[in-house]
Amino acid sequence: MGKRLIARAALLTLLALTPPAWAGLYNSAEEDRPGVNVQSQEPLAEFQDLLARLRSIATPGPTESLLRKRYLLVSRLDVRARDLDVEQRIDLGAYLVRLGKYDEAIEALRPAEAQQPRNFRVLSNLGTANQLAGHLDRAEFYLEQTLKHWPKKTPPGFETAQLERFRVAEEYQLKLVRLRAREAARSRGPVGMPESVDDLFGVRFVGDGGSYQAGTLAADQKARLPDDARRIVEQLLVWLPGDLRLYWLWGELLNVQGKVPEAEKVFTDLVFNQRWNAAELREHRRVLQDWVANQPAPAGGSTAPRDAEPAPARGRMSEILTWAGVGALGGGLVTLLAVFQVRELRRRFGHNGASR
Repeated sequence: MGKRLIARAALLTLLALTPPAWAGLYNSAEEDRPGVNVQSQEPLAEFQDLLARLRSIATPGPTESLLRKRYLLVSRLDVRARDLDVEQRIDLGAYLVRLGKYDEAIEALRPAEAQQPRNFRVLSNLGTANQLAGHLDRAEFYLEQTLKHWPKKTPPGFETAQLERFRVAEEYQLKLVRLRAREAARSRGPVGMPESVDDLFGVRFVGDGGSYQAGTLAADQKARLPDDARRIVEQLLVWLPGDLRLYWLWGELLNVQGKVPEAEKVFTDLVFNQRWNAAELREHRRVLQDWVANQPAPAGGSTAPRDAEPAPARGRMSEILTWAGVGALGGGLVTLLAVFQVRELRRRFGHNGASR
């Protein structure tokens, strides 16, 4: 019993320190914040930093992020434990999805589904877990159920406008799953790196002349694009940070908004760091690269060669400083759990010795 109480305390403590979450991975212990302000230049860097942090959670290796280590601590809870309630299972499922443990996340969430089959947060987490696990038919089912049981009244912990924004993004996540399921059915086998972006908005990313252009979109195509298209894709990327095809689509939307240098950096990242060789992607990168190269150099600045392969991204000191305290707490919790484990073993050993 003592170990269970300590494990539960560790879970709740770590959950309370989790960075902000957004819809498709609901976590009742995480504090939400408004979406990225797409009208400002600064949030671009903030969003890139956010994606880097989220991706680091699922990235093992000798230089694991402190955030990943903290998520791993929570993931040690037994997903089959009977004393976990629905809220804790929602949270644990979200942690496991972030870690890339999709099947374990599904196992953790199923008892919650059995107890509350109309809980939209349980259904949404199951939809995302199944999508990432490659079970697109199950993902489609759960995302349909999520929207079917979407709350008519704003539940505690949400704002009305925020909940509506999440609902719209959930609809596009369902559309994304359906598009990819059709692609998989047509290919009759594993789908490799796609040659184009997802047709999420029914738009061709071309200029008025019918060819790809920097910083613009043909008028008839722009009329089809939702005003909040970029915000929608950013929401989907927060739920699915490792989805490079969505990342490509985000770059296309940056270009449409006239943020050509930023879009070119996204495409360069995909071509060089992610080794994506789609002809369309490389052509779009070339067009933006030429545009950037022809811009006047900033006063007193220098322009680096644009066709050189970028150096691997370095870890940011801000992340280290932000999560240093969390890492220390995580280490303390591990130590505390170890102490209780040793005490438990000594107690059992002493008891068994006395009975001999």
